[in-house]
Amino acid sequence: MAAPIESSSEAVNARLVAALLKRALPGPYQFEVETHPSVEMTLFHQEEKKRLLAALLTMQEQLPPIPVTATVRVQAPSGKKVTAVLQLPERKPLKFKTAGAYVQFDLEPFDSLSMALIEYV
Repeated sequence: MAAPIESSSEAVNARLVAALLKRALPGPYQFEVETHPSVEMTLFHQEEKKRLLAALLTMQEQLPPIPVTATVRVQAPSGKKVTAVLQLPERKPLKFKTAGAYVQFDLEPFDSLSMALIEYV
């Protein structure tokens, strides 16, 4: 690359970087998320507890932040079956479905942080 396009705030540059990464590193990925461009997602595998922890953080510069929603797709560990998806901290059960190699669920609008537990057996 001749320029740091990934550091630009232009939406077209973010799409270009995503397309280049998907071309170089074809999926399926451990997780995918459809949400506002300001949201960053992390996924932690807590193997000893047989669960995954998904955390979504919005990094909006404008205050107050606008509430955002998200559609999250997560792969269960190989050979494992997802039994529940719980919204934290209330542990509210979320509806989920199988979507290809993923378990997919939607998160309600959140201002800054949203977390979910994906339990498996």
